[in-house]
Amino acid sequence: MPTNQISKQHILWYSGFSLISLLSIAVGLYFDQQVLMFTPAVLLVLVLGIIDFRKLYILLFFFIPLSVHYTFSGGFSTDIPTEPIMILIMGITVFYLLIHPDSIPKPFWKHPLLILIMLHLLWSAILLFYSIDFIFSLKYLLAKLWYLATFVLMTAIVFRKAEDFKPVFWAVFIPLITLTLITLIRHAALGFAFDEVNRTVTPYFKNHVTYSATLTLFLPFVWIARKWYPKGSWIRDLLAGGIIIMLCGIYFAYTRGAWVAVVILPLMYILLRLKMIKWIAIVSSIVLALLVVKFEKNNHFLIYAPDYQTTIYHHSLSGHLEATIAMKDVSSAERLYRWVAASRMFRDRPVTGFGPGNFYPYYKRYVLPSFATYLSDNKEKSTVHNYLLLQLVEQGIPGFILTFLLLFFVFIYCERVYYQTRDRINRDFIVALILCLTAILVQTMLSDLIETDKIGSFFYACISMLVLLDLNNRNRLKTTA
Repeated sequence: MPTNQISKQHILWYSGFSLISLLSIAVGLYFDQQVLMFTPAVLLVLVLGIIDFRKLYILLFFFIPLSVHYTFSGGFSTDIPTEPIMILIMGITVFYLLIHPDSIPKPFWKHPLLILIMLHLLWSAILLFYSIDFIFSLKYLLAKLWYLATFVLMTAIVFRKAEDFKPVFWAVFIPLITLTLITLIRHAALGFAFDEVNRTVTPYFKNHVTYSATLTLFLPFVWIARKWYPKGSWIRDLLAGGIIIMLCGIYFAYTRGAWVAVVILPLMYILLRLKMIKWIAIVSSIVLALLVVKFEKNNHFLIYAPDYQTTIYHHSLSGHLEATIAMKDVSSAERLYRWVAASRMFRDRPVTGFGPGNFYPYYKRYVLPSFATYLSDNKEKSTVHNYLLLQLVEQGIPGFILTFLLLFFVFIYCERVYYQTRDRINRDFIVALILCLTAILVQTMLSDLIETDKIGSFFYACISMLVLLDLNNRNRLKTTA
């Protein structure tokens, strides 16, 4: 009898959910209001939030590859359904921590990486009083709050060891590999044309850069996940096939930043095994500082002004690569156009910057016409295409320093935690964290990625998991001392 009752309850739930879904779709189509079609997803999210927020956390990662950037009639835009879920999880996180304050280990709050994140958040809040446009900066701060609450704090609640990541892994892998296959099929129908790649990744990815970046950062987790299953098992073979599909997706995305990242990943692993990451981080920091000084000194950047007539968009991959080598491709020239504008903006407000979220509305007042390209109308409303430079312009020297220190010490801790870890599964997982963060860092030096749901989610979740694994090692060392 109890079994039959449970079965009837399931039938009622499924029938009710199906009916609501069909009605939502019908009403949405009839009134031409696509947002109404998301009603079933919203109801499912609310139910999961009440019953088991851990499943809601996993569901959020399932939707990350599938999220769509939606703009409402009033001009407000968001990522559906991920950002509404983040807001809900933020509320759940705050409520849960009030009831169970010990659910996050106390040393977690004192960890240097978390302190840097919180100081950066505090500085963003202070900048509200100095921002050129208060509304843009407030929107940035609110978004930052639910990103950190979800991917830093909620991750700290649900994650304790590498095995806890397995449900999240499969929640991401299944939709991501499905979308990759669909994209490759769509692109194949267009002859894998270079100038058609953006058409094949929409609506789930804003452009080919976001698409390839998502594949690249998740590739290390697929590589490590193979070790979870015995040799010869169908799941291990499935994951091996997934790696091949993802590499094909990255190649045919024709994104140079992703290509560079894929090449750097195995080199980064070698550096990790040679215990050289700390030294590479130090040397890279010095080189970066010298490049900035050279670029700024006596307006040295003026010698790199492009030729507007020859710096064009190429419709073939070969033409694009040839232009890249000759420093005449339009995307590189457009980056330089914005970097020059960013440099001039920084000189105006070096300490407080223009305020978070304020690069795009004001940068065209600082551009140099001699650096303009065919892409300078910036229909995508993208920013400076370099995350550190974006922090310098919008949040001044303090924001830049906090961001730089966070990135620097993330890799210092990665190496340290790796060599302190004894458990093989956790050790392999740390490799995936390091390589994922490497892929993100490489591509954020050329694109706007960390402030997006598909990239920022992994960036902050990886840092949170790294901190927790570091704390695990500290506890183990204390007990064995």
